[in-house]
Amino acid sequence: TSAADRPIQSTKLYDFSGQTVMEMDLPNNGQSSLEISVAELPEGNYILSLELKDGRVVTEMVRVAGR
Repeated sequence: TSAADRPIQSTKLYDFSGQTVMEMDLPNNGQSSLEISVAELPEGNYILSLELKDGRVVTEMVRVAGR
């Protein structure tokens, strides 16, 4: 089973200085996908961290570009 098939427990979005800019707990949603609005964030690079129900943590770089 890939990480994409596992339910998400929580998510955090960090800027590159390590400061948390967004955090969401999803304890009982059972979803393996998530839509996050970044409309209020300034342009730049961010780190998205997803904690899965099985305890695994998946991190990805996210780029917010001009709109």
